[in-house]
Amino acid sequence: MEQFNVTKNKLLKEEVWEKTDKCGLPVYVIPKKGFLNKTAMVGVKFGSVDLHFHPRTSPQEKYSSPEGTAHFLEHQLFKKEKYDIFEIFGRYGASSNAYTSFVVTSYFFTCTDNFEKNLEVLLELAYKPVFKDEFVNKEQPIIQQEIKMHNDIPDLKVFLNLMAILFQKHPVRHDPEGSIESISRITADTLKKNYSTFYHPANTVLVCSGDIDPKTVFSMVEKAFANSPKGKGAAIKRIASEEPPEASRKLITAQASIPRKKCLMGFKEIKTENDPRKLYLRELHSEIALHLLFGKVSKFFDRHYQAGIVDDSFSASYFCHKTFGLAGIGGDTDSPEKMTDAVFKEIKNARRNGFKKHDVERVRREYTGKFLRSFDSPYKCASVFHNYILNDVNVFEFPDLLKKINRKSLQERMEELLDENRHAVSIVEPLKV
Repeated sequence: MEQFNVTKNKLLKEEVWEKTDKCGLPVYVIPKKGFLNKTAMVGVKFGSVDLHFHPRTSPQEKYSSPEGTAHFLEHQLFKKEKYDIFEIFGRYGASSNAYTSFVVTSYFFTCTDNFEKNLEVLLELAYKPVFKDEFVNKEQPIIQQEIKMHNDIPDLKVFLNLMAILFQKHPVRHDPEGSIESISRITADTLKKNYSTFYHPANTVLVCSGDIDPKTVFSMVEKAFANSPKGKGAAIKRIASEEPPEASRKLITAQASIPRKKCLMGFKEIKTENDPRKLYLRELHSEIALHLLFGKVSKFFDRHYQAGIVDDSFSASYFCHKTFGLAGIGGDTDSPEKMTDAVFKEIKNARRNGFKKHDVERVRREYTGKFLRSFDSPYKCASVFHNYILNDVNVFEFPDLLKKINRKSLQERMEELLDENRHAVSIVEPLKV
């Protein structure tokens, strides 16, 4: 008898069909009856920070990859010997893409027809690699040119410069695409070791959504992996970096062809967290605290927008993973000094005065609304579910986790995160004539 679970959520009025294939691949299907669009995503728990590890093929070895390997591998999976993956997706009417972040790699498509054909192509793309030196040699100058081009993007420059000084040893300090020099050191063997270690089906997920039959998806996966080894395989052993609490420098400046200065402040986490649920609760607290302090509806934004110190580009965000985390605050400004002084002053005021109960309740309602809207299309639904699953969090727990947030917990999170002793500032100025 076929083994699968079906979980229903009354608040969302959604159901999720779940089955882990014999090869170890977790498969999730969220049926959306009556919707025209259909989506499938393969997510891999492997990103640009996964540079140091023990390969599955030689577990005693300590291996270090060149920066940019995860992104390079993403590109290479589209390379097949006798056909063009994009051309086949196009033939079946699908729009396909992929991305690599600090911590995950994702491959996906959307279509209206031929879902099953497109799913076959997606599985072929992610799980049937072709690694050849000639493919790698051909791809290296293409990615190196991409790096040169994005080095000229001011918003990327201000962010990447901040990461480079905020973190001293953690691989998150490197550009996810790598450098021109690191790309030149990637070989077919580099890609094989990374793929065999991180692309085991058990370290990936498949999420599908739309007017589709879950049992058909499960059968297709079972057929695609019929000849694959069973089970989850050996655990992945990543090699962690010991990151000091302080930034390597407090300030970094650069120049670019821009009309106005860009300023980005960063505050580094010092605590790691291996419990996925606790980590997500920390992320939720951090996002809400930053939203209350510096969001578009905050008194801070209104006051300093009127004074001309910030503009619509100003934002505050938070990102974390098991081994790192940071808050970023900034935007375009004529005076980075005034902006940073204003931010520090607001943090001091918040430490003294705390958050108001009605503001916390308002944001809780706002986040609940955003959560509900994130399920209003197959693509958004699959994307949200894919992101939660890759972080080992049950998406349906969100409303309960949101209820745990209160004035006291937000105050504690804000005080821990926004520590002036663990901050750095990146500024990009207009070119001097």
